[in-house]
Amino acid sequence: DDHEGNFPSGLGALIPEYVPDRRTLVSPFMPDQPIGYDYTPDTKKADPEKTVVIEDKCAPSVRHLRVVSYEDGLARILKVP
Repeated sequence: DDHEGNFPSGLGALIPEYVPDRRTLVSPFMPDQPIGYDYTPDTKKADPEKTVVIEDKCAPSVRHLRVVSYEDGLARILKVP
């Protein structure tokens, strides 16, 4: 609602109002990286159950996993072949 039906343009736009601690954006798979997530900016509300908003960019290279969060707030860990 704060962005006229769109998500903010980047993860940085969420700090500090929505994500008060920047360390929340650190991937547990690569804690030395300041932001461990890829973000799909300017997502419009379309299909909340299928629209990936945030994805851990470090998980596939470390554990063959895909860690995603969907528009509806659900997060999943998927195995990557």
